Amino acid sequence: MLSRRCRERNAGVIPHLLSQHGTLLSGDQDTVDMSTAENWLMREELIERFRAGGAFDRLSNADLSYPLGIGGSPGVRDSLAALVNNHFNPSIVIDPSHIVIAAGASYALDALIEQICDPEDSVMIAAPYWSGLDISLSVHNQAKVLRVHVPLDEFFASSSIDYYEGALKDSSGPVKAVLVCNPHNPLGRCYSRHTLQALLDFCGRHNLHYISDEVYALSLHSRKSRGNKSPNFVSALSLTGRRDLVHVIYSLSKDFGCSGIRLLTDTVFLAVAPAVAPGVPPAVPPAAFMGAVITQQNDPIRLSIALSTHSQVSSFAGLLATCCILDEKETILFVQKNSRRLKRAYKMIQKFLIDRRIPFLPAEAGMFVFARFCSSDEPSSEQDFQQQMKKHGVVLASGTSYHMNQPGWFRISYALPPSVVAEGLLRIDKSLKVLNSGAFMDAKTPQLITQARKRRVVEEEAKNSVVENQAIRKRLRPEQDSSGK
Repeated sequence: MLSRRCRERNAGVIPHLLSQHGTLLSGDQDTVDMSTAENWLMREELIERFRAGGAFDRLSNADLSYPLGIGGSPGVRDSLAALVNNHFNPSIVIDPSHIVIAAGASYALDALIEQICDPEDSVMIAAPYWSGLDISLSVHNQAKVLRVHVPLDEFFASSSIDYYEGALKDSSGPVKAVLVCNPHNPLGRCYSRHTLQALLDFCGRHNLHYISDEVYALSLHSRKSRGNKSPNFVSALSLTGRRDLVHVIYSLSKDFGCSGIRLLTDTVFLAVAPAVAPGVPPAVPPAAFMGAVITQQNDPIRLSIALSTHSQVSSFAGLLATCCILDEKETILFVQKNSRRLKRAYKMIQKFLIDRRIPFLPAEAGMFVFARFCSSDEPSSEQDFQQQMKKHGVVLASGTSYHMNQPGWFRISYALPPSVVAEGLLRIDKSLKVLNSGAFMDAKTPQLITQARKRRVVEEEAKNSVVENQAIRKRLRPEQDSSGK
């Protein structure tokens, strides 16, 4: 016997995941994965930091016990508060008591939604958005996502508020929150302070919680300058307004390239995990290292989250974080080097897209770019391209899987070794050439070709018949003329 939850997942969620990620889930080691947002560019440096950090040497009796205090290890919360104060520019200084630790950003969001939403309540999210949010909201908490379809040319503008107002007005049930991903996944851009403040003001007017997913906060590779007018990252913690409504989700997994660490270090898993591509070391399991909810002026929510996430994070994971990652001097150097490498990787993708005149949104943050490979609005065109990529051994994340309402868009993740990016782009290029040449044939194509050939034969026979009849009439005409005289 299966529970209702299990039946619903097997009827809907699991088939969708298999259709989008079947090649990866099958463990095909010859597939270049450019669909997963993981940062491979700083792994050697990170492993060296783990080795030099001496985490095992610092183990104490207290690390073998449950964490003290409410919300997770006091040492980890102290270090994380320092990181946020130094890099997120909060308008009110972050105290360790404002932070609750969880086993990753998704677990942190799960716990937060549990406190905000009853089943069937809705959370507003502008589409496209990372589809993993559906799992935290709908699958785990039976809340609904109220999708706000904002045109791409207005997505980061303050005029987007009109679309939120319209969606809220048309909603048939209770709406409890707005969730904003900044920097954005999958669009790879940051919101301006003006737009973020307008979103928070919108939440204040309608008494909605403002949830800010900021897991890519330190992964910027293009900063504002005279030649580049795009906004820098602005944290919701730096805005003014209803502080009791503001909740920030953060994790070390993305910015520090360590999404697979939970209880043990990477090296334990290397022998058994599938490779991301030929010649590249195996990937660690796709679990999160450590996440957090930061909420400054809402103790009932903070304390209830702490109850939900109690003991999710191991003491050793906390020790790794404080010893090897959350050292401020090392963090600054790490972030700077990571930014340079992300920029170089992005430039490879950017040149590829420009050379082929493929429309895309210029990226400035995160580790992905959003591009439109299929110009047709027909869903079949996107499916054909995906089939070609599967044949050539490369995987991208489709925009429609992120609830984009126009087919043909894909998210390309590029925080991979340069040789892997180059190989992935080569395979994408081959897929495009086959698709654009018209050589691609689906199951119906042979039948259509046969029908077209038959039509051409009939048309040719009819044409020949007309020509022959005209010739006969021409030969007869002189005789008719002479007899008529």
